[in-house]
Amino acid sequence: TLNNIYTKYPRLKKFIQIDDIVFSPEKYKKGEQLEFHHADEDLSPFKGRTVIEIYNPNLKGEWLEQAIFGDMLHGLPNKDPEFTELRSQFNDSLEDWQMQTANEMYQRQEAGKKSPHTNIEYPPRDFDKAFDVSILDGFIRGYIAPDENDEWRNFYTDEQKGILDNMKNLLQEEN
Repeated sequence: TLNNIYTKYPRLKKFIQIDDIVFSPEKYKKGEQLEFHHADEDLSPFKGRTVIEIYNPNLKGEWLEQAIFGDMLHGLPNKDPEFTELRSQFNDSLEDWQMQTANEMYQRQEAGKKSPHTNIEYPPRDFDKAFDVSILDGFIRGYIAPDENDEWRNFYTDEQKGILDNMKNLLQEEN
């Protein structure tokens, strides 16, 4: 699966090296597909390793590959300067109604402070932190790596689609 992703998106290989893919179906809750764990993430159950943890046992084939690719995008900000610049442009293009959606997502995230997967009690995050490390990436992933439901398809302006297409094209470049 990783080889397929690196073949389609060779730029990822330069910036994101996955140490392991772990299947944890016992942690599956409806709506929770998988999680990207940074090697330097304080609360990661995989300290020191970059791991994709798959929760949904029904996630297979092209949708598993698409989900893994989408979660790998979490590792790019601040590693790939060109991707980071496009991400910043996308962030700057967000409209008030989209930021309202972000706020609603934040409220839902912060309502469940305990991880359903690890039972770790997460410290509260302010909106800016949650937006930067989770919500904004979710907005980007919804276009670049949509799931089989493609529920984000009508979320983007034409300007944003152009930025996101540039992101995807960048990831497809050889380094």
